[in-house]
Amino acid sequence: MATGNLSINFSTSEIDISTNTGEDSTNTETNFRIYSKTPTDFLNHNSYTAPKYAEWINGTMSCIARKTVAASSKPLFLKINGQEIGAVDIAKDDTSISKDFDTTKPVIITIEEGTNKGYLTLAGNATWSCSVNLNSNHLYLKNPTIALTYNCPKYTLNVQTDTTKGTVACANGSSSMEFDITTKGQTQQTTITATPKDGYFFMGWSDGNEEPSRAIVLEEANLTSSNTQLTYTAIFGKKELYVGSKRLDAIYVGTKKAKVYRGTTRIL
Repeated sequence: MATGNLSINFSTSEIDISTNTGEDSTNTETNFRIYSKTPTDFLNHNSYTAPKYAEWINGTMSCIARKTVAASSKPLFLKINGQEIGAVDIAKDDTSISKDFDTTKPVIITIEEGTNKGYLTLAGNATWSCSVNLNSNHLYLKNPTIALTYNCPKYTLNVQTDTTKGTVACANGSSSMEFDITTKGQTQQTTITATPKDGYFFMGWSDGNEEPSRAIVLEEANLTSSNTQLTYTAIFGKKELYVGSKRLDAIYVGTKKAKVYRGTTRIL
């Protein structure tokens, strides 16, 4: 199974968080500075590349943080959906922070309905927060990032037929072939082929297509599950003609047996 990686960096520039917001904002001694991003912010970010029906395996929440004043260090809390991912003390110097998700906690979800059905997003707001000692003290953040590793969804392409009448194959020569979809918006193309046995001709595929060798386009947008199954059945007919209820097995022009075609396919 293929895996993919998604990394959303909400700001490569340093962010100055100077206002008192969120929890403990009314405390006169301890004021919280909070940087927050919503599930929509995450999903609509221009770096979002995860395909539909990806299944997340693990993740990290990170940043570089510092405070204005060289006061006693205070913990910077990293949370998603109110679930603590980790906490690290910060002071006036830049501190690099990276904490792994506890995969048992509800921090990442798959959207279950609407136009974004099937996509991964945050289960709630992501917050980077720290208490400061003075009203004039600021929190500075850089590279507040959420990164995920996920199992990629796939298409499983199947072809089938009555093997007494003909054969079918995917591009790999077998009756089944898998295609990993690793990124949002990805499109892959392949072929399937039907070959009649002696005495039979190809009539068409179960979806109405009449090309014995045809292209199949696999689009990320059309995935319906983590393993989307597509099945095509080739239909063959026996090479025969009828006059009324009598079957004709051969037609002659003079003494020479004629070949009879329907379009470019020989039927007798």
